Amino acid sequence: MNFLMPCGPRNDFMGSPTLLLAVLFLFAISRTPAQATDFTIFGNVNYNGGVSGAAIVRALDANGSVADQVSVADGNGSYSLSVPEGQAYDIKAFIDGNDNGNLDADWTVGEPYAHHGDWNDTTESFNLLQVDGNRTGIDFDITWHGDNDNDGFVDIYL
Repeated sequence: MNFLMPCGPRNDFMGSPTLLLAVLFLFAISRTPAQATDFTIFGNVNYNGGVSGAAIVRALDANGSVADQVSVADGNGSYSLSVPEGQAYDIKAFIDGNDNGNLDADWTVGEPYAHHGDWNDTTESFNLLQVDGNRTGIDFDITWHGDNDNDGFVDIYL
């Protein structure tokens, strides 16, 4: 087969540097991995105890890193956390009695807390919450107080 090509300067769009850049851009974005979708965990926190402070609701990933956390001003109310899909999370809530943002085991603070999920004797940890879509009804009644000084009384200071 014999094809005849016109001679002279190219004036068609295929020879344009703009088209080349556009093609390269489209190739590059098609090779970029999709970002994970975030889903929301909704629930309520309830606490009627002697420790004052905000409730901190925290989602920890399987490695123990904080995926998201929120503060509920007076320890009671609704919350929502935003976490990446397709992972499992340790969800907990605690009353931040000394306002430092941490769950402190120190008996002088006496920060009560609650976990979502059941205790797993095999892994010696709480079962994680799998998030493959928005989750609702992940509620907390914070009732557990420690007895870190082993005096037989819970660590509550009024």
